[in-house]
Amino acid sequence: MALKTRAQSRQLSRQKVSAILNLVKRGHGSVDTRPPVVWTLPKMLSLTRLKALLPDNLPYAIIGGIATTFYMPTRTTQDLDLLVLANDAELLEQSLARQNWTKLENIYINSEGIEILGGAWKSSEGELLDLLYTPNLSWAATALRPENTMSAPDGLRVIALPYLILLKLIARRNRDILDIEEMLQYCDKQKIAQIRAVISASMPALSEDLEQHIAIAQMD
Repeated sequence: MALKTRAQSRQLSRQKVSAILNLVKRGHGSVDTRPPVVWTLPKMLSLTRLKALLPDNLPYAIIGGIATTFYMPTRTTQDLDLLVLANDAELLEQSLARQNWTKLENIYINSEGIEILGGAWKSSEGELLDLLYTPNLSWAATALRPENTMSAPDGLRVIALPYLILLKLIARRNRDILDIEEMLQYCDKQKIAQIRAVISASMPALSEDLEQHIAIAQMD
């Protein structure tokens, strides 16, 4: 199966900057509280089947578009992104295969040597799941501790905002940049400080990029 490569650059293109400024101009403005959580899994994903895939005590967190619904107004997404530890990925892939999920493609995100690996999976019912892990990022174990994740209304665990922003700083697709800017607009000073602390401790090389996004998000 061919490897799907998603090589990314940390430099903001003119197109990305324009998209960010357009987002700011939409008039969200900075607020001190996050919007109400509208927590819904994609229509094609069964909550019962998802929980059955997760072995007891497996460290994991929901990331991606669904996770952003905890921190900004809901946007449409059709698949679920799940982050696990590298040494648990094979166990979960075996669980998927036993329950008749098919691996559609490999996922490889590389931003200046920072890697996120995994695969895109589809169930026999058409449910979509991206299973991701980070072989060379030591902070992932901290991010996936239950006490460091958010608890969704249905009991699933969602990655905390600082680590979600960190992952999106790494991926740096146009959608990720827009998500970063919008989520930051719903952060008060205390939350901004927490995000800065996590980025500084986990990947200080991304601190400058974060400050650029904070400045744009705080524009009137």
